[in-house]
Amino acid sequence: MNYDSINSNSSKNTYCLKRWRTFRSGRLIAFIMKKIISIVIVLTGFIILLFATNIASGQLQNNGVNEISPSRLHQMMKEKDFTLVNVHIPYAGEILQTDMLIPYNEIMGHLNELPSKDKKIVL
Repeated sequence: MNYDSINSNSSKNTYCLKRWRTFRSGRLIAFIMKKIISIVIVLTGFIILLFATNIASGQLQNNGVNEISPSRLHQMMKEKDFTLVNVHIPYAGEILQTDMLIPYNEIMGHLNELPSKDKKIVL
């Protein structure tokens, strides 16, 4: 069947003819490929980000740093044997029994104020 010879008087046939010509010219295929490539790039970025956060968390725990949950911190506060440093910015108040207030982006400038490495510190 010759699709170029379709009667173009009806709007349905005109629409089909335009779509066929678009498909035949490769523009539709290029459009679909661009969408597929965009989706693949986004998914790849998401997977990389997911693995990077898991690796970073594992590296912290290997260096003697442990993540604790808020409920665990609440339990630890009953028998406080650590230095509690509030690093939250912008300042939103203090947690009870906070020992120090150092914004997280200024920690490196205050290392000499922190206890020695063999002591527990909670940020």
